[in-house]
Amino acid sequence: MTDPRELDVTSTKVLKTLGSGRLVYRSLGGHRKEADTDESTMAKTLEFLTLKSLAGKVGSRKGVRWYITERGRQLVDANT
Repeated sequence: MTDPRELDVTSTKVLKTLGSGRLVYRSLGGHRKEADTDESTMAKTLEFLTLKSLAGKVGSRKGVRWYITERGRQLVDANT
């Protein structure tokens, strides 16, 4: 499992907001607003979390949607 110390403050915040709320799949724009960060930072952070297998992405008719993986959820749960 990924060591929580490997994640910076932004990655931790994005992962927590990705795992909260009633929506499973989130758009970049919608998630950016909730996490209160700019689009460039959000895109880079989501790609980083995907490389660490803490988040994932799927394509849909409405574009790319992001979600927290089980591994990401375990990391969030372990740090709360």
